[in-house]
Amino acid sequence: MPVLEKVAISAVAAEGKAVAKVNDWVIFVPFAAPGDVADIRLTRKKNNYAEGRAVRYHQYSPWRTQPFCRHFGVCGGCQWQHLRYDEQIKNKLTKFIVTPTSANR
Repeated sequence: MPVLEKVAISAVAAEGKAVAKVNDWVIFVPFAAPGDVADIRLTRKKNNYAEGRAVRYHQYSPWRTQPFCRHFGVCGGCQWQHLRYDEQIKNKLTKFIVTPTSANR
């Protein structure tokens, strides 16, 4: 599958994934953080979205931090530990407020 170069990660999504937008595609990228700029290898393509993995980082997010759990990325219980705690809370609150509103459309 193709590699998209220097893709800016713009937001967080569910299940520990981050979101990037390239042209009309939404791309879900696990373990990336908003503010990261990375080369993304697509692993799955659908009509209006894709999934991919970061294969090279050109710039790390200023909100990125070292996860404190040694199982981070393995067990799935601590999906956002690579983000500073204040950013985790902000993103969780955004999802809490936006998701019910979006469901009413």
